[in-house]
Amino acid sequence: MSRQRAQPYNRIRALWRIRELMIITCPSCAAKFKLPDTALGSKGRKVRCSRCEHVWRQTAQGASPYEPDDDDEEPASAPPPRRRPESGAAGDLPFERDPEGAPSSRDKASAFEQELSTLEDMLGKLSPSSTFEDKGQRNDFGRRDDDDIEDLDALLSAEDPDPIPRVFTGPRPTKKGGASSLLKTLVFLLVLIWGMALAGFFLRNTLVSLVPALAPVYSALRIEVESGRDEVIFQNVVSTLEAQGERRVLVVRGLLFNPSKGEHPLPGLQLVVMDAGGKVLQKVSAPAPQPVLAPGVQVPFQIAMENPSQLARDFRILFDTPP
Repeated sequence: MSRQRAQPYNRIRALWRIRELMIITCPSCAAKFKLPDTALGSKGRKVRCSRCEHVWRQTAQGASPYEPDDDDEEPASAPPPRRRPESGAAGDLPFERDPEGAPSSRDKASAFEQELSTLEDMLGKLSPSSTFEDKGQRNDFGRRDDDDIEDLDALLSAEDPDPIPRVFTGPRPTKKGGASSLLKTLVFLLVLIWGMALAGFFLRNTLVSLVPALAPVYSALRIEVESGRDEVIFQNVVSTLEAQGERRVLVVRGLLFNPSKGEHPLPGLQLVVMDAGGKVLQKVSAPAPQPVLAPGVQVPFQIAMENPSQLARDFRILFDTPP
């Protein structure tokens, strides 16, 4: 009779244990785990996913019923019934007999079995064998519906993750040697010189028009220059104040250059001295160094003025008549 009463009790404990299980899902990889509701406590705890190592705090809120897996432990057996005291022992109380007309113990056991059967029907007619030994229903692909649920052993043994440093420090990059810097400087200078040479070649006509003194340089390099000017120009003009005996002499020297493609006659030269306000103080004329100047040719000239004014601050070289 004791074994008959213990077996239904074990089955009720197994069914109630199933109702206390819950499913939690990893918020990172969506892996599912099973654990008793009491494992989290009233305030929850930190757990770690055994699949992706993600750690989060799980509480008992939102727990849902779960059908047990085949790895669940077998239900614990009921505690052994108390041993009846032997009759005649000191201090024993006499057992009361069932009154007449009351149901016997066997009838009570039969009624308990009927109530247990009704409870099983309400819970889907689950039995310990189908609950803990059934391998689970399989879907159309031959897999169980709960194959993605993993054990919670690693989950419940989770520890707090190591703190992530906010600033990642590393060795500072060492400066390269002086040889590398020198090489970069040389490359930069070569590129700069090459660029200036290309600009000077392709922009030679513009440069000569702006700076006529560059025309002899191109002529020496045998680079043809097309100048837009059709007149003789002065180049490299310098002045000196010399003493010749008791006289002071202002000597002006320079070059005459013909940038055009044709010959040009050379008129006489004129030296004009001016004061600080630009007023002409003195003039002096001199003949041209030669009558005609060939195209692309330079010729030196010199003109002098005796005893220039003490108020002279500037001078100019002009042609007596346009060439």
